[in-house]
Amino acid sequence: MPEPIKTQEKQVDPSLKWPAAGKALYLDGKLEGIMIRVKPGESSKAIASGTVVSAGPSRGFSQVVFVQSKSGYVFVYGGNEVLNVKTGDKIVSGTEIGKIGIDSKDGTPIAYFFVFRNGQPVDPATAPRD
Repeated sequence: MPEPIKTQEKQVDPSLKWPAAGKALYLDGKLEGIMIRVKPGESSKAIASGTVVSAGPSRGFSQVVFVQSKSGYVFVYGGNEVLNVKTGDKIVSGTEIGKIGIDSKDGTPIAYFFVFRNGQPVDPATAPRD
C-alpha cells in the first residue's frame, strides 16, 4: 500500500481564487503547496496569466503544467488526467488547464498546486492572482 498523503492543520483561505473547487489542505512534507480534494470530472483552472513553460507527465503527480508569469512566479498545476494546454501556450486567469484525475496514492480526485519564485517555494495563498 502506498503511504497516505500527509497534510497540515494550517487552514487554507477559502476566499482566495484556487485552481479548483473543493477542500484545500496544505501539504506536510518535502513539498510546500496545497492539495485540493475535488469532485470527479472537476477542471483545473489558471489563477494567473502567463506562458506554459512545461506540460506533461510527472512521477506521482500525473499530468503537470508549469506556468511562468511576467512577474517571475511559476505556478504548478498537478494531478491532471487530461491537459488542455501545451508548452508555449499563452494563458490568462481562468483558462482551463485540464481535467483532474484520480490520485494513485489516495484513490480519489486530487489537484496539486505549487508556486515558486526564483527557484524557492512560495505559500500559494500569498501568490499574486489576476
